[in-house]
Amino acid sequence: MSDAASDGATTATGRVARIDHLPGSPDREQMRNGRDTLLGYRPVEVGGGLSRVEWTPTPQLANPVGQVHGGFLGVIVDDVCGMAFASLLTEFRLFPTQSMHLEFHRPILVGESVECRGTVVRVGRRTVVVDAVVVGPEGKLRARGTATFASDLDGVTLADGRPLPGFSALDRAG
Repeated sequence: MSDAASDGATTATGRVARIDHLPGSPDREQMRNGRDTLLGYRPVEVGGGLSRVEWTPTPQLANPVGQVHGGFLGVIVDDVCGMAFASLLTEFRLFPTQSMHLEFHRPILVGESVECRGTVVRVGRRTVVVDAVVVGPEGKLRARGTATFASDLDGVTLADGRPLPGFSALDRAG
């Protein structure tokens, strides 16, 4: 399951969105598991099916030529996508990653600050599809990915009472 705990991350309305505060959630340390520190990322904004993370990859993430190893990019994409989906939940639930696709467009260098953004594309009754992009400081696409999560969402509602299945943050991005 993706880690969606987000110290200090705020929504557009200034609310903190943290999955570890939902009823039935494991404690904060179990949810985070130190990945944010190891990988060097900091959630900036999480809410409404969207997430935004600042990522400065640490030296431990380098491949032999000094660029970020693609496997670590996969972890970031999984976490950013998980945060976007978890921001819609009103109670804790498991949502294991069912599949993930990554595209590498330009290198990501160790020590370079990039922005990672997740967007819920579609929530169905059994699966959730979330896209992620990684953008460099010059605004160019470095990588993108899609994560599909499995979860039984029959009868689950958004905070305003509307059904969660059928939601897409793309409908709101305008």
